[in-house]
Order: sequence, then structure tokens, then C-alpha cells
Amino acid sequence: MSGSAAGDDFPEATGEAQAPLREPLVLTADEQRRGMGECATPDPGRGDYGDPGTLPGGGHIVIPRSGGHDDSLGFDVVLHFHGFPAMRKSVVRARTGVVLAGYDWGTGSGAYEARAEPGRMFEALTTDVTRALRAHTGDERAHVRHLALSGWSAGYGAVSALLRKGDSGVDAVVLLDGFHASYGPGARGDRVDTTAHAAIVAFAERAAHGEKTFYFTHSAIQTTGYASTTEVAALLASRLGVTLTQAEGTDDPLGLRAFADVRGFHLRSFKGDDKRAHCDHLRHATAAIRDVLVPAWQTPAPG
Repeated sequence: MSGSAAGDDFPEATGEAQAPLREPLVLTADEQRRGMGECATPDPGRGDYGDPGTLPGGGHIVIPRSGGHDDSLGFDVVLHFHGFPAMRKSVVRARTGVVLAGYDWGTGSGAYEARAEPGRMFEALTTDVTRALRAHTGDERAHVRHLALSGWSAGYGAVSALLRKGDSGVDAVVLLDGFHASYGPGARGDRVDTTAHAAIVAFAERAAHGEKTFYFTHSAIQTTGYASTTEVAALLASRLGVTLTQAEGTDDPLGLRAFADVRGFHLRSFKGDDKRAHCDHLRHATAAIRDVLVPAWQTPAPG
């Protein structure tokens, strides 16, 4: 593996597969004049959701006004880290009825790791969400049915820290242009060291075997002094024996480059090497939730 943005970072494509589509951001002339773009997308409003509520620890939560649960009052929940306001827009656009809870704890992955590191943090976060669901429904039966941990950019630090305590109770992981690693001894590019985030790699492996769901998108942004999301994605694909399919050429500067769907493992490689491209990955949460997570959660488990 060499470099961090070239298409040949991935194994050669083989076989037939249907490329997932990137939904372009369509802006009116007035929205463009007001400076809207990937980092400041139009607000779709509340949709089927009520106003955001608060959670302990600086969190926020949005719950469908009605429905959004099964007969046992089980809710599907996405617990997201970093960029909650933009993530809320993506969840509204998905129109699936999932609950979104989110936390913004800083600007670097280390800040998220530190906040999520305490031994019982996972239980504390899910307990807070459950209490909010019960307050919303007025029924003590309300509970989390399926749970996805999600992170954009630095938010992967919290996902990594929570998974170190085990992945019981976690059905899916969604990483949106956020999974970096350090370099080990040796030449840059062939010594990507994911040891500190081995729990994420292990979860991805379980997803590739059909036991979990893992959805990882990355841009072509190059980094200095640590491994880019492109390099980490290439390492994951190589370690799991996953061959990516090259997408058809496109003039879209943020368009899809390559993709893979192996059981519960889903990898999306996109063009774009600037801030605009990085922000755009929060919009990919719509497809992740609507096209991958919810269908997986609605499919009965084998056996």
C-alpha cells in the first residue's frame, strides 16, 4: 500500500456488484448565496421528530413524535459522537424512525476517548437514553432494541473506547470519515498500526462474518504524521480479505471511488481531499441508516 489517496490503494476489483449512490447536495440559488454547502446544509426541519431533548453529559436526543418502536416498545437507537446538529439533519432525511442520541465532546479523537473511557460509561449512556425513551412514552417498558455506535471525524475515539469494554449490546458501528491510526516502525504506508483501536478492527471482522454491521466511509484527505482514513480502510480491506469494486468514473468531485459489501461489512471510498469533502460524510449517514442498518435490523437473525 502506498500513498493515501490514489485508487490503487485498494485490491483490484473483481465480480459484479451494484454501486451505492451518493445523493448530490442540491442547493437553490438563494441557499448558495447564503453560503450553504456540505459544511452548512439546509435544515430539513423536524420531520417526524420532536424537538431535541437533553441528556446528561451534554448530550441531545431526538425521538419520533409517534411510533418508532415495536410492540414491546423497543426502539432502534443511533448513539452518535461529534457533529450532532448535522447528524440530526441526516437522520430526519432518512425517514426511518430511528432515535438519535449524540454528544459533542471536543475537537480531537483523544478528547472523545477520554470521556468514553470510564469502565461503566456504556451503561451510563444507554441508561440515560432508556430513561429518555420512558419519559417520552410514559411507559417503563420502553427500551433500546437495536443500538448503533456512530462517529464522524474525531468521534471514532469514543466508539473505540466504548468497544474496548466489549461489544455486547452493540449491533452496528458507523464511522464517517473518522478512523485514523498511528504509524509503527518502518516506512510510511506499510506500517499502519491499529493496535490502539483493535476493538474496532475486531468488530469489523465480526461484521464480515455476518455477526454485526459495520459501515465505514472515507474521503481522500491526506494526513501528516498519522495514517489517513484511506490508509486505514485499505488495511482493513487487506486484513479481512475484502476486495473492493471500483465505481464507474464520475465528474462528481466528491463521488464514489470504490465500495465493498461483504455480509455485514460495508466500506465506501469517496473522492475529495478538503474540508468540504470531510463535512460531506455526515450526509452519508442517511444512506447508512436507511439502506443498511434498518434493513439489517428488520431481518430475522439466522437460526
